[in-house]
Amino acid sequence: MNDNYTVTDMLADAIKALIVVGLFAIVLSTSGSFAAVPI
Repeated sequence: MNDNYTVTDMLADAIKALIVVGLFAIVLSTSGSFAAVPI
C-alpha cells in the first residue's frame, strides 16, 4: 500500500475520470446526433 496515495488523491482521480467520461459522452452524443437522430 502506498502511503503517499491518500483519500484526496483517490477523489481527485475519480473526479478526473468522471470529467473525461462526461466529455467523451458529450462528444459521442453530439457527433452521433449528426449521424443518426434517435427516435
